[in-house]
Amino acid sequence: MEVAVTQANSEPVAAGGASGMTKIVLPGLNGIPSDLALGADGNLWMAQTGLARVQTSSGVGAQGEAQQDNLTLDITRYPGTRALCVAAGPDGNLWFTQYSTAAIFRFDPRGCGEVTKFIVPTPDSQPYGIAAGTDGNLWFTERDAGKIGRITPEGEITEFALPCDVCSLTPGLHQQPTSITAGPDGRMWFIATTTVGHIDTTGSVTQFGNAGVSATSLCRGIATGPDGNVWVGYTRFNPANGKSTAFPANNPEVADLPRNITAGPDSALWLVGRDEHIARVTTAGEVSEPYGAPAQAEAIALGPDRHLWITSPDALWRFAP
Repeated sequence: MEVAVTQANSEPVAAGGASGMTKIVLPGLNGIPSDLALGADGNLWMAQTGLARVQTSSGVGAQGEAQQDNLTLDITRYPGTRALCVAAGPDGNLWFTQYSTAAIFRFDPRGCGEVTKFIVPTPDSQPYGIAAGTDGNLWFTERDAGKIGRITPEGEITEFALPCDVCSLTPGLHQQPTSITAGPDGRMWFIATTTVGHIDTTGSVTQFGNAGVSATSLCRGIATGPDGNVWVGYTRFNPANGKSTAFPANNPEVADLPRNITAGPDSALWLVGRDEHIARVTTAGEVSEPYGAPAQAEAIALGPDRHLWITSPDALWRFAP
């Protein structure tokens, strides 16, 4: 399918689809967009050298069906807001982490795009993943400080150190939390080094030992599934007791932890792998790979059109599950 892409101050760009997907070429990206999030305004927001709003004119039908004909995108970039991971806040704003400056930013998508910066108390903490909590706040990870942070919509930050039984034996050693998501139990679930854990609104932390996961996951390495469980790659965690089940068991071909994961509109989980594949995992643990991923695929998110969207170095990719 041919797609017209309209960007601020640029000419329309046409792109064709491949491998069952639609490719939308984005000139001048200068790097791989690291995250995608659905904003309160109904648009997808892309984190990269600057935030970018991805508007589609295809919309969604009265019954939620995606309208695929005459797809037109309007990409509006907001320079000077270099973002790593981005999340929609309960206040209608976009919130994003900036790894290099140890700061959290609040971005107002309405009007001219006002940006407010909040410095994390721990220097060089390198904020990473961020997600909205059920308590009305945003929660984020501090990869190089071994902490989980909470920020209110007004910008007040509270930090919670992760326990580490062996860290006292090696100066400077700490857990390295990366991805974080709101769990179905009201707690925030996260990946830290090789463990999965959760933190409640009081700051109480529980971790589940070596769960066979990896801190190389990026913004969306953990997600709540449509079955009410928490998923990390091909592993399902029961939020009631932390018990994990890996699918498919003892299969080395799919043992590698995917980079990002999201719940699809088809009651399944969709994963972007590091070896150029996209996997679909049902809540019963059935794994299939219906699509080949574009080279260096990164973020994956469900769009307002009930399609899945993926980022790569020079393009967005869109497909219907």
